[in-house]
Amino acid sequence: MKDDDLNDNLDSQISLIDKKKVPKELHELIPQAQKWGICEDGVRFIALRKASDKDLSDLIKINLNYGNLLDVWLAGPEAYEDNFSEEYITFTVLRMASDEAVIVLEKRKSY
Repeated sequence: MKDDDLNDNLDSQISLIDKKKVPKELHELIPQAQKWGICEDGVRFIALRKASDKDLSDLIKINLNYGNLLDVWLAGPEAYEDNFSEEYITFTVLRMASDEAVIVLEKRKSY
């Protein structure tokens, strides 16, 4: 995928987050969710591979610092609904991106 194609794809996947649908204790993660909550796996992985070490480290810290709060929300009542909110999906994917950042950073450091 060319950089222009990646940028177009990333732009099309940025979701607008309604703060009212996100637990208050997670509001400060909204910018990260908008940046890394890329639903398309391949596009997200390319974005992670292009990320700086600092960005990856910051992303990894999300699960370390907010993992329990994310689990409470993402495993809560909305997990059993038929239709997930855009916010729920975006934060679920942010959690995935945080996990994937560990792999990308470890791989990068092993070379």
